[in-house]
Amino acid sequence: MFQLRNVVGTEVGHAILDTKYQLENEIGSGTFGTVCVARTKGSARLVAVKTLRQSYSCEPSRLREVQFYQSVPPHANLVALNEMFLDANTNQLHFITELMDCNLLEMVRKREGRPLKVPTLVSLFSQLIRGLAHIHAHGFVHRDLKPENILVSTSQGEVVLKIADFGLARRAEIEPSSHRWTSYVATRWYRAPEQLLEIREHSYPLDIWALGTLIAELCNLAPLFPGRDRLDMLRRQMRVLGTPSAGCPGGYWKELGDYSPEVTELLDLKFPGNNEIIITENLKKFGDIVRCCIQWDPAKRASLTTIMARIKLISIDKPLRRAEPFRLA
Repeated sequence: MFQLRNVVGTEVGHAILDTKYQLENEIGSGTFGTVCVARTKGSARLVAVKTLRQSYSCEPSRLREVQFYQSVPPHANLVALNEMFLDANTNQLHFITELMDCNLLEMVRKREGRPLKVPTLVSLFSQLIRGLAHIHAHGFVHRDLKPENILVSTSQGEVVLKIADFGLARRAEIEPSSHRWTSYVATRWYRAPEQLLEIREHSYPLDIWALGTLIAELCNLAPLFPGRDRLDMLRRQMRVLGTPSAGCPGGYWKELGDYSPEVTELLDLKFPGNNEIIITENLKKFGDIVRCCIQWDPAKRASLTTIMARIKLISIDKPLRRAEPFRLA
């Protein structure tokens, strides 16, 4: 059980956005809000402003993202919150955070197929794991890890990674297991099978699965399971992991294991088949780490401590010193 407390400086204030910040351009838009680049009035400092679409008649202390910021202390690999306040004119909630160069999706597109070097991958994965471990250590599950929610910048030739967007984060151990979490969590491609099947007990392994898919994607510069819909997602997962039965790469999972023949027939799966995954040199090096993250059974997915230890072994095998500074493009 985690003892919740308000992190100092994370109270919801009251202000008028236009009196404090000059909006410059929109850099993101979603179902729940927009993100804009803004300049702090009275200085040249640029920040990111996330504005929720919904209006609030009172302080939104029960909002999940507010609770997250008030419960989880700052960390080097989480995007830094400067302030959050209700706009006195619009009753909309604004989150003012540090501004990063781009997100992982944009970085991958800028690569135009040029693979990332192993030392860069080790650095990115290590930072992602440290940020995620901090979230888990304070009793939260992110539930929406995807390239758009992972921000990167460069500093003195080194890549800096920070996890962002905590609007779907949930407490893992405080809320009762019978609580049914919303099924729309996470972009489809990064959803764990228990999310696709809407099984109630969700916890830290959700993020471990997403972590594995992200590691594979950065190795290949292409998504691991780009499914069209929920059934296509399960079909693609089974082509790689096999049906959830003993002896298959993804291991046995009681939730589906007893129904493997029926599932195989339903999804029109044929084994062995083309798993449609390109195995690059980078994925060969990090493949064991991906496999230990994307096990069918959530209880059998590796811990972040184990994953970090394996990352460190790769860094020992491939020293982190680089001849050239890292560039996003």
